[in-house]
Amino acid sequence: MKGRGDLKRLWVGVLIALPSGAGVALSILGGNTGVGSEGIAGENNLHDADFIISLFRFCQLLCEGHNLEFQNYLRLRARSSTNVNIIICTVDYLLSLQELLMDFYWHYSDKETVDAHGKENLCRAINVAKQVFNTLTEYIQGPCPQDQLALANSRLWDAIAGFLYIFVCMQRKLFQDPTQIELLREFMKLQKEMFSMDQVFFCDK
Repeated sequence: MKGRGDLKRLWVGVLIALPSGAGVALSILGGNTGVGSEGIAGENNLHDADFIISLFRFCQLLCEGHNLEFQNYLRLRARSSTNVNIIICTVDYLLSLQELLMDFYWHYSDKETVDAHGKENLCRAINVAKQVFNTLTEYIQGPCPQDQLALANSRLWDAIAGFLYIFVCMQRKLFQDPTQIELLREFMKLQKEMFSMDQVFFCDK
């Protein structure tokens, strides 16, 4: 098993390998959402979904067991020449992901059903979003007051408001079509993960 120092060096290596600042996550998705004549631009970046899930799962495991030292390290990264607030980067990524899911909704809103290609991409995006919410939950559990404060002053609530709108719209659309039940279940699972994170944020004091 790696010691804490080894894990920190490994994480710094991950950061160096990726762009700094908000681009740590946003560049993976591409930050290129929107619906064009050929479909949804951001979907081209969903082939990275497995890597993104692994990256955020890695962050989650580093904070597992209320590891306050590493929870703070992700935010402060003291004695590091690369100044990246991973807490805020995670929120920035979640916002970009929420915008992508919103684009998916608008793309299919006037269509009778979500086709197989759309289901595949939606499920990929949902799986990434579930992992991001799990990771955010681990950032603040314990609790970690400073990480909670960072999230309270971030755009997390803009993302959550956007997800709530998506849940309402997609559930209304998918509930009308029995062939879309599996996709509806995936959205319900995502909603559960988001509410679990909210519960930890407001109750873990």
